[in-house]
Amino acid sequence: MLIVDQLPYKFVEGEGFRFFCNMMDPRFQVPSWQTVARDCFEMYLVEKKRLKSVLKNCNSRVCLTTDAWTSIQQINYMCLTAHFIDNDWKLQKKILNFCSVTSHKGEEVGKMIEKCLLEWEIDNILAITVDNASSNDIAIAYMKRKINEWKTRVLNCRYLHMRSVAQIINFVVCDGMKFVHESITRVRHAVRFIKQSPTRLLKFKKCVEDEKIANKKLLCLDVPTMWNSTFLMLDAALSLENAFERYAEEDPHYVIELCEREGNGRPTFDDWSNVRRFSEFLGSFYELTLRVSGTSYVTSNLFFHELVNVSSLLKELCASDDPEMCSMALKMKDKYDKYWGNPEKINMLIFIAVVLDPRYKLDYVEWMIKEIYDEYIALKLVKNLRETLNALYEEYRVLPPNNINKEKISSSKDETFTPYGEARNQS
Repeated sequence: MLIVDQLPYKFVEGEGFRFFCNMMDPRFQVPSWQTVARDCFEMYLVEKKRLKSVLKNCNSRVCLTTDAWTSIQQINYMCLTAHFIDNDWKLQKKILNFCSVTSHKGEEVGKMIEKCLLEWEIDNILAITVDNASSNDIAIAYMKRKINEWKTRVLNCRYLHMRSVAQIINFVVCDGMKFVHESITRVRHAVRFIKQSPTRLLKFKKCVEDEKIANKKLLCLDVPTMWNSTFLMLDAALSLENAFERYAEEDPHYVIELCEREGNGRPTFDDWSNVRRFSEFLGSFYELTLRVSGTSYVTSNLFFHELVNVSSLLKELCASDDPEMCSMALKMKDKYDKYWGNPEKINMLIFIAVVLDPRYKLDYVEWMIKEIYDEYIALKLVKNLRETLNALYEEYRVLPPNNINKEKISSSKDETFTPYGEARNQS
């Protein structure tokens, strides 16, 4: 109960809980919080041992994601999560470590990741996904050295560093939001004004009824640093635009306070127009982020498709007749190209995951690369993709996984299997 509901250990010593337990069974002796804490820790050790055994016997490689942040108490934390396919072909996501770190410097983060992997006896790492902070480049460089020393590397850890796709999308969108920042700010202030008071909210609901708005969406206030929450706020506010106009007529304080206290005034017709155009555009990125952020299904084979979708959206807007939307798209494309426009910086595993998807294969990926990139970059990417694909195949062929039968290995030496889907007998 304490673990599932995230309750403090001292909950068991609360008067209400003890009374409840006594009513259920007077004979039950409620343990102290120290006993409960000890029991929880023992449960953790049992589960850790079990997971350790699963990871040790697992035939697949492990991918890691890590995140670091500073709490309100100015304590640095880091979370390390493992993603792998178990021997029953089920996707697993397990938090290996949640700990405090002395700092967010790259070397410190790298050492903490290494310490955690040594503790869990994990050395078969395929990729580590991190956010795009410069310190993480140092952390990945440190882990490359260590994994190379462990002799469990794949292609000398050339593709160990996987940049967070969701965060790159976040950077691209945030650059676009700057073009309609004032309009978004006015809508945000209007939503905040109404949600500050139950009386105002009740009056606003009456305006919604009077305008005969059938939409069931409710006003929600965003977190300015999280663009997806901003999209949800704008999406709800746009469906209630007429109610905002009626509310302005019925509550004089609405206009006065927004002008005086906030200094921006209430949303104008142009503001709603700007927000509507941007919100429609933002909706595509929102759906895209949901797809690549899934945790109950494999996402690696989706990254390339989403990369193509983002590129297509930006190209379409860059050719728009609307000068404002065109300028916004050009700015966003600059950010897009910073991470996905350089052939040397793109992790080839993004493309290879699609090549190995039997629905698409190599020809499809090469065709799409040529569609979204300039000729020079496309040729470079295709060349890198083919070289990496062959190199990966050769590495796995020479060093087969533990679960492959030795007899199959010896018999397979008589034939060569090309990664393009056909086996040729050397004789």
